[in-house]
Amino acid sequence: MWSSTLTVGVLLMVCSQARASSEYIRAETDDVESITELRDPADLEAAADPTVTKNIPLPRGLRNTLFRDATWQTNFRTYYFDEYRENDRDRRALATGGEFHLEATTRLAWFSVGASLYTSQPVHAPENRDGTGLLAPGQDAITTLGRGYLQFDVNKTRVRLFRQSLYLPYVNRQDSRMIPNTFNAAIMAHNGTRLEAVAGYINSIKPRTSDDFISMSEQAGATGRHSGASIAGLRWNFGDDASIGAMNAHIMDVYNQLYAESAGTFNISESVNGKWGLQFTDQRSVGDELIGSFDTWAFGAHAAFGYKGLVLEIAHTRVGDSAGIRSPFGGRPGFTSLMMEKFERANEKAMRIGLSMSLKRFGLDALSTNVQLARGVGAENPATGASVANQTEFNWTIDYRPRTGRLRGAWFRLRWAAEEADRNRRQLRLIANYTVPRG
Repeated sequence: MWSSTLTVGVLLMVCSQARASSEYIRAETDDVESITELRDPADLEAAADPTVTKNIPLPRGLRNTLFRDATWQTNFRTYYFDEYRENDRDRRALATGGEFHLEATTRLAWFSVGASLYTSQPVHAPENRDGTGLLAPGQDAITTLGRGYLQFDVNKTRVRLFRQSLYLPYVNRQDSRMIPNTFNAAIMAHNGTRLEAVAGYINSIKPRTSDDFISMSEQAGATGRHSGASIAGLRWNFGDDASIGAMNAHIMDVYNQLYAESAGTFNISESVNGKWGLQFTDQRSVGDELIGSFDTWAFGAHAAFGYKGLVLEIAHTRVGDSAGIRSPFGGRPGFTSLMMEKFERANEKAMRIGLSMSLKRFGLDALSTNVQLARGVGAENPATGASVANQTEFNWTIDYRPRTGRLRGAWFRLRWAAEEADRNRRQLRLIANYTVPRG
């Protein structure tokens, strides 16, 4: 069933919801109880926004002439971000705001319209601690119409036009601060039982810390050029156990990107199950090479094992030696990406181990936690071939998200990260989310 956001996302995995193998997805999900709840960069159906929850009584005249019904959703967020940076300026801010989303279905059941207003307001934001990503540069407030779209649904095919959210490899919301990325695009997606497909054109992006949309080529670094990105992808589900797919994005005279992934699940015993995943990225400059000449690749492998509410993950990635991996349009799908580092520098080899646990078995239904540890070695400066510092990062997340009771709709997060590299860093994130629940 379609959700309120176009789920054109990453065309590959067989899972449902919760933790994930990539940080930009972990930033939007909470507890995990089994392997089947692991989300990956290629999970299509699980990539949706929360369903719009409140019905709006429409005036009779308006209801009879234009609209059949309307729904709205309000998401509040308060966020404290504090980062210590060795031999550099620290970053700190406390912000509050959220999203107000409205969607209305016309008298033509296959045609609807929707919009989202986002805001992030400073509560405590010292000017000399800028750079948290919660606010605009200079610690200024952000208020923007991030989404405003026309939507057409015919059977299992959806077309969405203008400002919208996307869930694609390297092109996505990356909703790990106050306001997500959104995109001005024309996208068609088919969500079949076996075959899923997406195609379209993305004209521009509204970055997380901006009120304004800029062209995809400008966001990639090609100043003075206003080009968009053409995208196309397919995913084939072999059943409940495996899937394979690929997606290509092309920005004229800038670069081309191909992402492919295959994944599957397996049972070891009645109480132990597993999951595997393989991914490959190819990025190369094209045409006039407006951001320079490069040609690189990345490969990743991921395995996870679940037992009675515990999930253990192991992942490995490596990157070609000619250039690092670029991701100017959202979070990276790399299996070793964490809160601060993505381990995708030129020639870098990385390993990640993660452990996630739901505390329901101890009677704490709303509480879960996970830890992640990754290390990257062998990275080089692609221009000189000189070695650069190895890096190690540790992440710890605690989630409290009641599904019932007076706090239903609330989600409290404590996230802490520590990095050891040529410049050590420590990062604390305290996040309070509240989605107004169904009445």
